[in-house]
Amino acid sequence: MSMGMIRRVNISLAAGLGFVGMVTAVAILTTDHPLRAVLLGVLLIIAAAMAWLLQRVIVRDLRDRAVAEAKLRDSEARFSGILAIAADAIVTTDQTGRIIQVNRWAEAMFGYAAAEIVGRPLDILLPQDKTVIHREHMAHFARSNDTSRRMGGRREVSGRRNNGEEFPAEASISKLSTADGMLFTAVVRDTTEAKQLAHHEHVLAVAGVRLGATLDYEMTLRLVTELPVQAAGDWCLLDVVEETDRGPTPLRRLASPHSEATRDRALRSIEARGLDWDSPSETLDVMRTGETRFHPDIAEDWLEAHAVDAGELDDLRRLGIRSCVTVPLRSRDRMIGALTVGTSVRRMHAADVELTQALAERAALAIDNALLYQRAQHALAARDEVLAVVSHDLRTPASAIAMCARTLLDHPPDAPGERRALYVTILDSSEWMHRLIRDLLDAASIDAGKLAIHLEREPMAPMLTAVAELFRERARAADVALEADVPPNLPLVLADRDRIQQMLGNLLSNALRFTPRAGTITVAAVRGDDGVVLSVSDTGAGISPENLPYLFDRFWQAGRAGVAQGSGLGLAIAKGIVSAHRGRIWVESAIGRGSKFSVFLPGA
Repeated sequence: MSMGMIRRVNISLAAGLGFVGMVTAVAILTTDHPLRAVLLGVLLIIAAAMAWLLQRVIVRDLRDRAVAEAKLRDSEARFSGILAIAADAIVTTDQTGRIIQVNRWAEAMFGYAAAEIVGRPLDILLPQDKTVIHREHMAHFARSNDTSRRMGGRREVSGRRNNGEEFPAEASISKLSTADGMLFTAVVRDTTEAKQLAHHEHVLAVAGVRLGATLDYEMTLRLVTELPVQAAGDWCLLDVVEETDRGPTPLRRLASPHSEATRDRALRSIEARGLDWDSPSETLDVMRTGETRFHPDIAEDWLEAHAVDAGELDDLRRLGIRSCVTVPLRSRDRMIGALTVGTSVRRMHAADVELTQALAERAALAIDNALLYQRAQHALAARDEVLAVVSHDLRTPASAIAMCARTLLDHPPDAPGERRALYVTILDSSEWMHRLIRDLLDAASIDAGKLAIHLEREPMAPMLTAVAELFRERARAADVALEADVPPNLPLVLADRDRIQQMLGNLLSNALRFTPRAGTITVAAVRGDDGVVLSVSDTGAGISPENLPYLFDRFWQAGRAGVAQGSGLGLAIAKGIVSAHRGRIWVESAIGRGSKFSVFLPGA
């Protein structure tokens, strides 16, 4: 109440009192009776006193009302402020269930502006299958003696947004009786993120336990395809880079199982078809860039652009992809593959992407650990193989030395020629042992990447001629023709002379072992692009195609009958020497047509 109203009340009372006084004065002046005049004066005084008292009462009441209204406005302002800053949605309805007030968080949570829902039924904020039971609960609450309670009890509370999306929630409600009827105020909290976080933590905990329970490589790969299913998507594809020393690095694809037969057949077909580095698949882009690709809505043109062929396009259509995400698998700064998770029914959201990325981190670590364990197992197997080969190969010269030494000690022959033969056998056997030890040391140096080479500008022809001459006597003894086709004008190469001669010696030794009597071995060299191409060819039985990929493996031997076996290190060492010179070695062979080992060495 403003001071202006109090002023208007004072003026009105003063005007009324003045009018009464003027009328009384006229009456006193016109009367001719003294007692009547005195009585009118007394009445005038009483009227003035009553007017003053009335003015005081009215002014006090007006001031009290102004204070009450000010307090009410302050209370409303504070309440509005609380509604504005509350972190939860607040919705107030009347006893008929119509919305009469919402705060801005309610607008944001449900996707409505206040003007759109005030005056409308509360049912628009509830899932359609929950409206009837909600009304029953509200009626029971209105009749109860409780002034507030938490909603939901044993069942989950849900809300419905403007776009029709339902979400889980926590809610509390209070009631207030007013002159206009009962008011209900609900405080609602969206628990979507909290439930997603709890779900993600559970999924990741289970994934950690299951992945940590095995170091078997194959089992780990299968687990990685199964874990994202039902956690973030309906199906999963895993593409891993398979490490190999033979040829290009291949890609291996595995698909998760699917409960629906048609989609499972599509996944099996996609898995069998596989993936190569020339495929149009987006998976390759993810592995090359290391960036996640997310497609919440897959259209037909996307399928056509990313299918390898018509068969895969049919498989993708049968799979019925609605959304998918592909995340890289990286461990120890090395890209080991990619994980694709997709859905066929529902639409994926950002939370699904985050969960897939978290699963991919754990999957990459598990795959890397399984690979390390597999390598360790292979290393142990290789160690056992080395011990078996060394013990076998050293036993023969050691036995020969022991036998000759025992003969010289117990029964020395009288003839000088016989004694010399024993001495020569001891020397040859010790040289044999020395070569084996040297080969083992070279193989170990190559594996460690520490093979010592000293590069210099060297002419190629003298090195080839010198090695051919060293083997000419051995070839003659084996009744094998050794020919050399080395032009004198070959370009210089940047090479370690001793290592190149060692490599050529290993190739020639290998050729001599597998070339029958009356056969021919040819050492040749030609000028190549930016270097020289050397070759050692023979007229032996040749090598079967299934054995070609293993020729340069350590300790691998063809095992042909009637052929003297070596240590199985010669070709592996030759490859290591060539690699150390930044060159390349390869073989061409066929059964019945002999073999040709070729080496490219870059020019100086």
